[in-house]
This record gives sequence, structure tokens and C-alpha cells, in this order.
Amino acid sequence: MRDLRARFDFRASEGVPAHITVLHPFVPYPVPGTSLDRLEQLFSSCDAFEYRLDSIGRWPDNLHLIPSPVEPFVALTKAVWAAFPDYPPYEGRFSDIVPHLSVAQGGTELLDEAGPLLLEVMPPSEITAVCREISLLVLTGDAWEVTGRFPLRQPPSRS
Repeated sequence: MRDLRARFDFRASEGVPAHITVLHPFVPYPVPGTSLDRLEQLFSSCDAFEYRLDSIGRWPDNLHLIPSPVEPFVALTKAVWAAFPDYPPYEGRFSDIVPHLSVAQGGTELLDEAGPLLLEVMPPSEITAVCREISLLVLTGDAWEVTGRFPLRQPPSRS
């Protein structure tokens, strides 16, 4: 998957790791300490959750993996947006919040080339993961960097 993103997603070369966006754009760099404190407080009240990447989606300029369930990601986006109302998701360009992990970005030919390759590297069942923290990625000049990590509330351990 990493090789596909490196080849077909220009954001990978800018330092953006594979991710599912919670809110973009966000407070410009440098992010004030008060905003970081608010994010820490907000995310510490959100539960960690399991999810799967088990299907592929495509828009005219984007090939992506779709998380399931989507509801926890949508809830995180809505919570951050409510805390920072000056920053609607994708500047309000879209009516729906559609969580996704971009694999390829570009024109039709590029996505047509990337699509079959993505199918080849997808595991036979699905990719499973646990969202335990939210990372704050910011453009610090020429590259994107993780400038904050916010743990989500961990469920009590089962005995």
C-alpha cells in the first residue's frame, strides 16, 4: 500500500502519511496552544474504536479506501467542527462528510492505472485497525508534519 501511495498520491511525497482526515483545513500553522488544549480535551472524551478498510471508492480525482463503520469518523469530524466552527470540513465544499483513506490522486488515466494495482495489494479479507489517537498534521513550509498527537479514551480492559 505504501508503494502505491508513494507512486500515485502526491501528498505522500509531501510527508503526509496514510490517514483518514478528521478535519481539513484547520487552524493555520503555528497552531496556538489554546487550540491544542481544546483538541486534547475534546479527543480525551472520545472513545477509541475498531474499524475496517474493506472497500474501494473512487471520485473523479481520487481513489480511496472506505472505512467501516464510518460513523465514528463522522462523529469526530462533527465534534472538531463544532469546537472550531470557523473551519468547516473541506471549506464547506461538500454536503456530506465522507471518511476515506486516499491511495491515488490525479486524473482519469492515473486512477485507471492505480485501481487494478490497489486490487492486487488488498488483503483477501480486509484491513483491520483500531483508532487510538488523532494526529495533527500541519503544513510547516514545504512539508506536512505531525505536530500533535491526541489519545482517545481507551475502553476498560476485559478481565
